[in-house]
Amino acid sequence: MDPVEGKIIAYYGKGEGKTTASIGHAIRTLGHNKRVVILQFMKGRPTTGEYQFLKNLDNLQIHLCGTPGF
Repeated sequence: MDPVEGKIIAYYGKGEGKTTASIGHAIRTLGHNKRVVILQFMKGRPTTGEYQFLKNLDNLQIHLCGTPGF
């Protein structure tokens, strides 16, 4: 099996913009026919708009971690 090459980008901290920045990177990466995995912590809600949209994209896996009260 060939080694997997990739990049890990972590957005964290208080305030807004982390999900938006992550989705921007994901879109650029998918545009180059590469695979993307998004691990979203402290959401745990499969009803968010971004999750509903992203879960159906090819070459993208999104995993929700935690509970709404995490």
